[in-house]
Amino acid sequence: MSWINKILKDMDLKKAKKYLVERRGDPLEAKPGEGGVTNVYFVVEALSDLVLRHEGGDDLTEINIAGYDVPVITDTKLDGAYRRTAIQQISYVFKEYADKIRSAIEDTLKQLMQTNDDKTKAIAIALLNKNLARLEILDKPYSCALRPYGVGGKQYITGLCRECPNCYLFGFAIPEEGGEGAKRVKVELEGSGTVSLEIGNYNVQSRVRGDLYPATAPSSMITGFRTHNAPDDVTKTTGQALITIRYVRAGSIFVGKLSYYDVSLNELILLLATLAKVPRIGAMWADYGRVRIHIPAILFADQEVGSGYEIAEKILDKELPKNNNKPLSLERVKEVIVNYVKEFKDLGYIYADRELSDRLFMLKREQMRDIVLNAWVDTIKLKVSYEHFTT
Repeated sequence: MSWINKILKDMDLKKAKKYLVERRGDPLEAKPGEGGVTNVYFVVEALSDLVLRHEGGDDLTEINIAGYDVPVITDTKLDGAYRRTAIQQISYVFKEYADKIRSAIEDTLKQLMQTNDDKTKAIAIALLNKNLARLEILDKPYSCALRPYGVGGKQYITGLCRECPNCYLFGFAIPEEGGEGAKRVKVELEGSGTVSLEIGNYNVQSRVRGDLYPATAPSSMITGFRTHNAPDDVTKTTGQALITIRYVRAGSIFVGKLSYYDVSLNELILLLATLAKVPRIGAMWADYGRVRIHIPAILFADQEVGSGYEIAEKILDKELPKNNNKPLSLERVKEVIVNYVKEFKDLGYIYADRELSDRLFMLKREQMRDIVLNAWVDTIKLKVSYEHFTT
């Protein structure tokens, strides 16, 4: 853990852990309120032009803040990019270190089989036994993915494995159309009789709660129009392929906040590392969508505190006029966020470090291996908690 302490440089872990969960496989860990709320305040820096359209709307999503129309990134866009990045990072690690991860999962289940609670024992046995409800990840490749599909005019998502950190952090639902549902099994315990279980018969609500992510400058300052065309190879004309889009210029700054509910330290580190590595948001053409995410402040508390809207309002209403009505620099926006979060110091523990996201961004696969493995161990304990709490 020494290198993790270097990543979380100068964080008082004793104070932070007051608002985090220590995973033990206890059934009460499956219910809300076992830890606290980790409020993560961050900046999205556009490294290329962005196209922020939403389905059924214009090329640019805007809201009015402090009298200005400003572009916004919706939570659905960030959440999709965030979750896909989590799956990618887990996949990269699993591809190279599958044996280590499977060994850690098996060791965790074997430890839980030694508890004094018969139901916990039975669940651990079932998740290991090939004749009962053995975890697929112990024998098959990691194939978790977001696969949207439609049935009868309704949209669903399939492809989630319901066994990995991504699924238990971002949530999942029992397949409503097709797919594999719950498994009913009976486990024989020596000296205790038979324990009947229904494995996987529950939904998991996301522990990652989003926000609205507004720009810190008016649309009139940071947006433009561009015309694209696609010439026909035969006639050399554009025909119907001519299209004009409105985009947000590279260098634009957005602000926001994410709230992580009842997470462990291992889960928190995975979530922060993944957030710092989100590569693109919005339309992801070759020359659009690149971003870099910065995390200048975190507040550990018993409640959600603040919002991207309030930060943007403070910048547009007070800071923009001080800056000759020109967009604020990245470092100045970070400073505004830290000062904003300090207003809530009495609500919990504040960790402010403007270089945190740089350290997270530079994590190598070997370091991500430990982060993913530790988070997966906590996921298995959490899964056992859900099975216990809901069966």
